[in-house]
Amino acid sequence: MTLNIFSLNGEWDIILAETTEKKYHSLRWTLLVTYICVGILPVLFFANTMFQTMDKYFIEERKKELLSQANIISGHISISNYLFDDSKKLLFDYNIEESSKDGNFRIIVLDATGTVVNDSVKEPGNTYIGKTFLIPEVLEALNNKDVANMQDNETIYAAVSIVDSNSQKVGVVLVSALATDVGIMLDG
Repeated sequence: MTLNIFSLNGEWDIILAETTEKKYHSLRWTLLVTYICVGILPVLFFANTMFQTMDKYFIEERKKELLSQANIISGHISISNYLFDDSKKLLFDYNIEESSKDGNFRIIVLDATGTVVNDSVKEPGNTYIGKTFLIPEVLEALNNKDVANMQDNETIYAAVSIVDSNSQKVGVVLVSALATDVGIMLDG
């Protein structure tokens, strides 16, 4: 604090000096707060909005990719007649496992009743083979609607129906992948 005495009344000048310094100190903080509010907060808001927009975009693209893969797998199952020809079971298993590894997703094939006939995961306790798996995506696919949805556990499910040569629904291909793969791409 600077004290300058210019008149006979020293107290008055000291008080003015203190007031001037407090005003200067207050002005500095006012400018700093204004700078933060006007300069930094909008940038942070913009960055957050852009990140959320990019995240939604990449999730939608991942859904489309999984639907495309499920349609390819469904077509391959239909053409190869895997669901009705038990002599092709080993080839069916191999194709499902390889497609799953290549795409980094899980593939579950169900018949028209919702019973799992093939699962890319073959480990005991983790496979769904022989179990009924009626989740909303499977039910929609059985009603001829291809669907991909994000789950609460950050997993994307894409389901498409399998049709035979007579255009009859004979099953469903369910492809699931973690949405955190998208987050890794964004964090990259």
